[in-house]
Amino acid sequence: MDQIEPPAQSSGKPATRPLTIKLAVIGMWVGALMTALNVLVAYVETIAANQTLYEDYGANEVLMDRLVHTGVWLAVGIAAALAFVEIVLWVTMALTNLHGFKWARIVATVLGILGFLISAGGLATSVIYDAVVAVSVIHAIVTQILSVAILVLLWRPGSSAYYQARTLDRAQRVTSEAASIR
Repeated sequence: MDQIEPPAQSSGKPATRPLTIKLAVIGMWVGALMTALNVLVAYVETIAANQTLYEDYGANEVLMDRLVHTGVWLAVGIAAALAFVEIVLWVTMALTNLHGFKWARIVATVLGILGFLISAGGLATSVIYDAVVAVSVIHAIVTQILSVAILVLLWRPGSSAYYQARTLDRAQRVTSEAASIR
């Protein structure tokens, strides 16, 4: 039977979280909060669009009234569902990075890039259709700045050392547990 080679020795005590990880995790919690607030922004934007439809088509037509009302709640419901998924991702990334999982830093980077592309696409669409809402633009810019700051913190040398130390701690724990079973 093959012997499990012990990993490089760690100090035996848990790795201390550097400030970069702590700040990145705080940033992720802020991102989750901003996402929740964005649902409110989406609701306000949808109400504004609703008002435009009323002004353009008149509020007296019963059919249009029902269609607009349905559209408003459908848009708000979709925004809330997407925001819930985004909040779950922010929280998951915060917790997994806090615990020093190397893969979490990579996933956070991929999600950050996807978020940038989605925000850029949404802003471009708003500009093309002349539907730019200042609050949405500010939210998108602040979220992207926050994401870049988080990613920079996650890839700093102190963070890399923390991820490596946590990986060694986990490997040592698995090795010692395997040895105790024999």
